[in-house]
Amino acid sequence: MVSSAMISKVLLQQYEPELLEEVQNTTRDNLEWLAREATLKGLIISQKELPTSWQYKDRFPYFKNRLYTPANDTLKTRIAKGCHN
Repeated sequence: MVSSAMISKVLLQQYEPELLEEVQNTTRDNLEWLAREATLKGLIISQKELPTSWQYKDRFPYFKNRLYTPANDTLKTRIAKGCHN
């Protein structure tokens, strides 16, 4: 049996700085991602509550405790490989 404390610890995953830098570089040309980021930052600036399941931490948006990444095949492949090493 897995305790809720263990589950919480797993959800607080730290990402490699190189991966975060790649996510940031990939987002510069992704209009969907930029629009989502602008919406979330606008809510934060106006001190309004973020939509359910969304968080903004460490300069990045998260959806359901998962780093929100742009639709980019190279980036998705790198993330998938990292999960299976």
